Amino acid sequence: MVVRKMQLLRHRGLRVRHRRRSHEGLEQEVGPMTVAQTSLLAYFSIDPMKMQTVRDRILLTISQARRPSNADLERLAGVRLSSVCGRVNELAKAGFIEPGGTKLDPFTRKTVQWWAITEDGREELLRIGGSA
Repeated sequence: MVVRKMQLLRHRGLRVRHRRRSHEGLEQEVGPMTVAQTSLLAYFSIDPMKMQTVRDRILLTISQARRPSNADLERLAGVRLSSVCGRVNELAKAGFIEPGGTKLDPFTRKTVQWWAITEDGREELLRIGGSA
């Protein structure tokens, strides 16, 4: 995969220097990569479906859980809270979920907002293959 990304960077006119394996299996130093090349390599190595997967997992969890808050989604979906908040905001802006009300968090004893899936969210679940 890294070799493909290097070829992609070369195709875009960037000179890439990196370590490579010789036919004997030994690593040969070809030269260091610049910060810009490393950044571009990292950018092109991001799987575009990865964020979609987290988004879909959050949407599916909201549809299956009873009155889930962000903290509940973190625990149930197995995703960090920072990622949950980002995906929840994305889903709310898209109109797939909406605030359902407030409830008392059993761990923090604070009032938290819980999420409800909308009709558009149910249609999105059917599109991605989840159950509404």
